[in-house]
Parts: sequence; structure tokens; C-alpha cells
Amino acid sequence: MEMGIKPSKCKSIFYNLQLPNYLNIKIFLLLTPEFLKFTYPTKQNFYFQKIFLSPHFSLSLLSSLSVFLSPRSLLTLPLPPSLFALPLSSLFLNGEHLGQYLLTEHIKVDENRVDITEMETTDNSGEAVTGGYLLELDFHYDNVWQWKGASGTPFAVKYPDEEDLTEQQFAWIKSHIAQVESVLYGGDFADAESGYAKYIDPESFVDYWLIYEICVNHELGNPGSVYLSKDRNGKLFAGPVWDFDWGTFSFKASPHAEWGLFIQWAWWYDRLFKDEAFTALARERWALLKPRFEQIFDFIATESDYIRLSWQRNFALWSISTDINGDEKLTFDAAVERMISVLRRRIDIIDTALR
Repeated sequence: MEMGIKPSKCKSIFYNLQLPNYLNIKIFLLLTPEFLKFTYPTKQNFYFQKIFLSPHFSLSLLSSLSVFLSPRSLLTLPLPPSLFALPLSSLFLNGEHLGQYLLTEHIKVDENRVDITEMETTDNSGEAVTGGYLLELDFHYDNVWQWKGASGTPFAVKYPDEEDLTEQQFAWIKSHIAQVESVLYGGDFADAESGYAKYIDPESFVDYWLIYEICVNHELGNPGSVYLSKDRNGKLFAGPVWDFDWGTFSFKASPHAEWGLFIQWAWWYDRLFKDEAFTALARERWALLKPRFEQIFDFIATESDYIRLSWQRNFALWSISTDINGDEKLTFDAAVERMISVLRRRIDIIDTALR
């Protein structure tokens, strides 16, 4: 594609969408480098931070997309950071084919994403300082506004943005998390009126945990890319989900997941599951959500058919340089079948554990 515009000023992108039951569509995007934030020091690590996600850890290419779609049926969780429920598609940059990517975006505060009150720098007292906040649990501990709670959990403030967050707001959310942990690990933590349920939304925490259990994502235990949100005068909600590529849908990185629940001990969950009411809620939510989770099998089958040919072109360009997921040497069909078998095994295990 000849743009007639200097590459230093903008990038021309064709995104070829293969939509179920529709004609293939080519979307033309005209985006500035400031928006895209290009960060590709080497071509092997090519990654558009804002828009295009390369699912490069798994031979099936389906891990992140499958997870991003799953929570759409879990009404207690914020929407995952997908612009649309789109299939993996071929990316062309200025006429050059660059492989398979997922059209996505970073987690953000928005009425259609993480729907919490947008704060001003003047919101430093009273009800105004109570939210909204978006927090990340991040073991890398390389954020501007961060601290470790009494439990040792590394918290970071992701919203308000680092340049907008004030000292008063940071002090308030730190104090609030300290209060939550004090109650959670206190003697009356299970009290329905004064215990942890006064501060967190148990249903969202159950749903969030179920997704990690099903997909064999150990990140909840690190923890990394684990998110919480708190609206003004509201409780803490778990989510949205993010970062489901490393070791997911596989028993290689977490072999004990093949035989039972494997992440119920992580973070605050080791304490939450000591409450009979939380365990009962987990059983209740599983009974309701299991049929919805099982719908993902039809999606995987359909999506794998759509990307079969473009998958070959993708791996003609790129090779998997790790052996994290254990499907790197399989054929495409074998990798997809392996993903399906892991999911079926996990659903059976959770079903047995939560009866």
C-alpha cells in the first residue's frame, strides 16, 4: 500500500479480519507513532503496545483470545481489554505481512471497560478520595506508585495515571488496603457484617479465581498482571483478566494442576477459602458458570478453522524460542486438541472439587 505520507509521520496498517459467517473484511488504520508507542528493538520481539498482541508462547495461538472472551459471560468481572470480540487475524504494515495478531488494547478505565469514577487531582479528601482506583499486583515491582502490603503482596496504582495520582490519593489507597488486610487476617474475618465482605466483592473474587483455575494460569500465585478496581465509596472488585499466555492451557509449568485445584492458596485466597461462606459461594458460582465455560469448546473449534491457513504463514515468519507451554513441537491440530483436553480435564477437576 502506497500511502504518500512519510513513515515518520504515520503508519499504514491493513488488518485482515476473518469474521464468522461474513465476508473477510480489511480494516485500514491510520495511526501515529505516539498512539501506537512502537517498541520493537528487535523484529523477533515486535509488539504494538496499544493495539496488536502477538500470542507467541503457544503453537495454537488461541490462549489469550479464548480467555479474553470467557469473562464476557461472567457479569461480575470488568470487561477484558479487547476492543472487539475478533478472531486472530493477519497484520500487514505498509504492505509487509507481519504474522498473526490479536486486536486488543491495554486495560483502561472507561465506562465500557473498567467502569469506575474518573478522578481529578483535586479529589484528595472526603468521599472523593475513595475512588476510583485501578490496582495491579505486580511481582516485578518496577512501578512508580507501589508498595508491599502486610501480607507481602506487591500493589501498584495503575489508575489514576502516574502523572495524575496525588500523594493524598496514594496515601488513602495504601491505608485502605492495609485496613482490608487487617480485617481479612483478623479473628472475625468471616463475620458477614464486619469481616472481609464489607470491603471486597466476594462474587467477583470467586469468578476471577475460577478463570485462573480453568486456564492453569500461575500468575495469581506470583502475583503478576493481577488487577483490582475500587469505585468511589465502593468495594474492591477482582479483575479484569490479563496476561494468559505464559504456561496456560498446559500442565508443563504447573504439573500439579493435572490432579486437583492448584491456585486456591494464592494471595488472599488462602484466607478466603477458610471461610465456609466463600467456599459455598464458589460452589454456587461454579454450578451456574460451568455450562458457560463449556461453550469455549465450540469457539476453539471454530476459531482454529479460521486461522489454519494464516497460522502456516505466521510460523513461516516466526518461531517459538521457548518451551514453556509444551506444544512447541506439535502440529497445529495436535496443539489445538491438547488445549481442548487440558480444558476438559480442568473442568472435570474443578467439578469434583466443588461438588
